[in-house]
Amino acid sequence: MKLSTREYIDGLRWRNLLPALAILAASWLVYSPAMHGDWLWDDNTEIVRNLDLRGPGALWKIWVAPTSPDYFPIKSTVQWFQWIMWQDGSTWGYHFSNFGLHLLSALLLWHVLWKLGVRYAWAGGLFFALHPVAVESVAWIAELKNVLSLPPLLLAFSAFINFEESRRLRYYWMAVGLFIAALLCKSSVVMFPCFLVIYIWWRRDRVEKRALRGVGLFFLISLAFGVVSLWFQYHRAIDTWTIQLGGPADRLSGAGRALLFYILKCAWPFRLSPIYPAWSGGTSVIVALSAWTGFGTIVTWLWLRRAVWGRHALLALGWFVLNLLPVLGFIKMSFFAIAPVADHFVYLSLAGFAGLLAASTGLVEQRLPAGFRRLPLIIVVVISTVYIWQGRRHASIFVDQQTLWVETLRSNPQSWVAQNNLGVLLLQQGKWPEAAGRFEAAEAYNQRYGPAHVNLGNAYSHLKRLSEAEQQFREALKLEPDSYEAHFNFANTLVQAGRLPEAVEHYEAALGLSPKAADAHYNLANVLLELGRLPEAVAHYEEALHYRPDAFEVHINLGNALAAAGRMSAAVTHFKAAAKLNPQSVDALFALADGLAENGMLTEAEARYKEALFISPDNPVIHASFARLLLRLGRAGEAKEHYEEALRLDPNDREARDGLRNIGEISVAPHMAVP
Repeated sequence: MKLSTREYIDGLRWRNLLPALAILAASWLVYSPAMHGDWLWDDNTEIVRNLDLRGPGALWKIWVAPTSPDYFPIKSTVQWFQWIMWQDGSTWGYHFSNFGLHLLSALLLWHVLWKLGVRYAWAGGLFFALHPVAVESVAWIAELKNVLSLPPLLLAFSAFINFEESRRLRYYWMAVGLFIAALLCKSSVVMFPCFLVIYIWWRRDRVEKRALRGVGLFFLISLAFGVVSLWFQYHRAIDTWTIQLGGPADRLSGAGRALLFYILKCAWPFRLSPIYPAWSGGTSVIVALSAWTGFGTIVTWLWLRRAVWGRHALLALGWFVLNLLPVLGFIKMSFFAIAPVADHFVYLSLAGFAGLLAASTGLVEQRLPAGFRRLPLIIVVVISTVYIWQGRRHASIFVDQQTLWVETLRSNPQSWVAQNNLGVLLLQQGKWPEAAGRFEAAEAYNQRYGPAHVNLGNAYSHLKRLSEAEQQFREALKLEPDSYEAHFNFANTLVQAGRLPEAVEHYEAALGLSPKAADAHYNLANVLLELGRLPEAVAHYEEALHYRPDAFEVHINLGNALAAAGRMSAAVTHFKAAAKLNPQSVDALFALADGLAENGMLTEAEARYKEALFISPDNPVIHASFARLLLRLGRAGEAKEHYEEALRLDPNDREARDGLRNIGEISVAPHMAVP
């Protein structure tokens, strides 16, 4: 019986529903351990501390005046929207965004493979969704650029397929627009025009001049974005990173090793690591020739079989290799200072590998006897099960910083990044000796990493090893003379050592690098106050408040400085602000009470003294000051009670004894030593 068009479409929908549900359910099994994972690695830099994502001019900054290390404005716009939705609270929304985009890419890959005539197209989407190598891009919030760039890229390819089949210009311009959108998410998709040439050859078995003219616009767009991306890499991202790729032979060799690494990891996704070990041994022309000769042999073999399945394999291999070319090490990238390879670099290429695996499954089915036609489906189930097991296991390490870096060090003990970052966590937990050990290890593996020297200096400072701390800070400044963190933390150590004039120099150097750093203004003000440079101290306290108006400690200290300068009215304003910020602070209430009393506001001062004594009834200084106020109010009897309480709490309180003498009724305990 012949089906109507509607019946055929409905049949397709139901036939596709089960694989779609399988992709969704299996993907959730893989990624659910990481869905509530904490901020990791540079997530804080990308989201939490990224000031470009907030403020009235945020979108303008993102698109027109970016300060980020890369120009990915669509990615940053999505992050801007995410910040509005979730800010720095639960990370679930950020993780779900990555997961949803990854799932969308899997379904779009299925659609594209179906258009290309792949029999097991749905399996290609499934393999991509579950592959363990994709975990790093999906479970790491900062890798939004990866999962965000692939959907428009796949849609651009789908639109170009439509254009090639129908020659309708609207599909062509859709492909162009979607390609630009992908570039604005992540510029490593620049090799897409080269893949389109391979696709045209795959489709027509030749590449005509007219077809090349159609791809020409894509090449021009890629060239423009490539130049922009290189500028940002060399002027923003790399910055002070030490990246040594060597000469042409070394780069060619390194690229060959990287390509082989990615092929093997996709084929055998075990022993994955967030940071892979640096390659041992030198590079040479022989290594380069060996790597590329092997790859060339594979391409030649496929070319000789292009009349049959070799043509399809070359299309998949073209997608795989071309999307890797920008990250193989021919040009400098900031991540190469950490490791020569990374799972997130192969995310786009993984779609080609998944497509090849799906096409191979269909080819196996065609060649099997009739009684074994279910074997390919069994193969898909087995591969998917292995991917789920390994992917879920790998996703479970992306839950918090501690787990991430401990697991990284299990696979790569010489990772100086992991040693340093684990040390930072230990430092935050107050485990100074353990933190120092981690920083020492980081320094041993990479002596040219300035932040490790700064962190080790901080650890030594907490351990009172001040001379060793100073040595670390000086080494950090030798490597990075314009490091705010090095100047600021060195100044803190100098204060600890009592070398205040030198500390002032480094605080001022830190503020020269970061004029809006409230902590540096505050610490410098404290030192200046101790040095007796009162007007300068007041100025820096005020600067600190300008950038952190809700800083309780700054209000207190500024109030004290203003009181010392005789500006009591202004001091009271800041004491009131401090008491409002922390109503349970005895220091704020006591300072406010003293300031009000000094200003003649005796009734209000009395109320504040009572509040302070309610919170801290055993404070002899507050009792003595309150007694002094009560004398001014003519309430000598109550004053006597508070002076006596002060003496009971502190028998050596001179003010309380003098106050009682002034009242004329000295009451001295037998054990008190009277001068």
